[in-house]
Amino acid sequence: MDFWRRSAGRSRIERIRNERIREIMGVKSNIVNDIRTKQLIWFGHVQRMPDNRIPKKIFKWTPQGRRRRGRPRKSWREGVDKEMRDTGLGEELWRDRAEWRLEIGRRRRTWIGTLALKISFSLPSAAHAGVSLLFSSDV
Repeated sequence: MDFWRRSAGRSRIERIRNERIREIMGVKSNIVNDIRTKQLIWFGHVQRMPDNRIPKKIFKWTPQGRRRRGRPRKSWREGVDKEMRDTGLGEELWRDRAEWRLEIGRRRRTWIGTLALKISFSLPSAAHAGVSLLFSSDV
């Protein structure tokens, strides 16, 4: 975000929100959504690999032994599974590459639209116009 802020010629002292900087610079997505999309693309790629490939073996490997004390760390696979549940992707959809890529892009766009709708209903009416304009180009 610091890159976009400097490119817009704004400083943190001006206290301009990140959403406004994205709007000024014409950025339609943020890095978190891009990372989630790339994780889903990689997940489909690894799932389609033959079982003898090393990335597939590593993906299916579970470590032996006891875990450390405390809350178990979230695995990469758990994060991908959560993202698939949140976006409504099917479990076996990854088998067809073209359909998988199409659904990842489609679900991401509709998820962002749903998020914008939730935000617009939860904001006061004065801020409503700015948020709906901000997200209308993203959907």
